[in-house]
Amino acid sequence: MANFSWRKAALVAAVVPMMALSACSSTGGKPADSGNAAGGGQAVSTPRMKVALITHAAAGDTFWDIVRKGAEEASAKDNVDLLYTSDPEAGRQAQLVQQAIDQKVDGIAVTLATPDAL
Repeated sequence: MANFSWRKAALVAAVVPMMALSACSSTGGKPADSGNAAGGGQAVSTPRMKVALITHAAAGDTFWDIVRKGAEEASAKDNVDLLYTSDPEAGRQAQLVQQAIDQKVDGIAVTLATPDAL
């Protein structure tokens, strides 16, 4: 993890709550329609990002199913490619984090059942 970037970690720490909040709003991260049929208003375009969400979810855990669904809905609204993976075993979860780093994602959000393993 020599390429660990605190700037990217801070970005993820800021992006994940925003994604969660935008999932609760009626328009999400998309600009509201100005109602101007003449085309006077311009839509705001945001750069596409790739974010890895790595959880310690076990198969059949409905809590994490809800988290995943919310993250997928928010990412669809906010121009984010979401890469969701999970593994309850800490060693394999560390491998998933390394894979995300190798894929050069823009941010990584991780839930750790055993933080010391990472």
